[in-house]
Amino acid sequence: MEAKKPKQSGRPRLEDALECVIPARFTQTEFEEIKQKSKGLKMSRSAYIRSMTLKGKVQNLFTEEEQKAKKQLIGIANNLNQLLKLCHIHGIEKMIKQVNLQLGNIDKILDKYNHGGSSE
Repeated sequence: MEAKKPKQSGRPRLEDALECVIPARFTQTEFEEIKQKSKGLKMSRSAYIRSMTLKGKVQNLFTEEEQKAKKQLIGIANNLNQLLKLCHIHGIEKMIKQVNLQLGNIDKILDKYNHGGSSE
């Protein structure tokens, strides 16, 4: 008979786990610059340094305008979720005005994003 392996609990291990650490020292000015650049790119400091070291560049996935539109859509999505909860409580008839307002906001942002214009 074969001995059974004990079940592993928790999250499975990554194949390419980041297991090697390289200590590095920076001046306060250099550290602040790394912090600012990584924050601007929405990356961790480690990911930023790794990318700059291995690739020599960091590519931002979204333009600043796209990031702004994304934040607006997330905010509107949160508002819609709250409205839907209220619709379940009070009924859709009482909440229809607020729902239509939020849908209008979504349409404006999507039109601006899809057509690349500034229609405000």
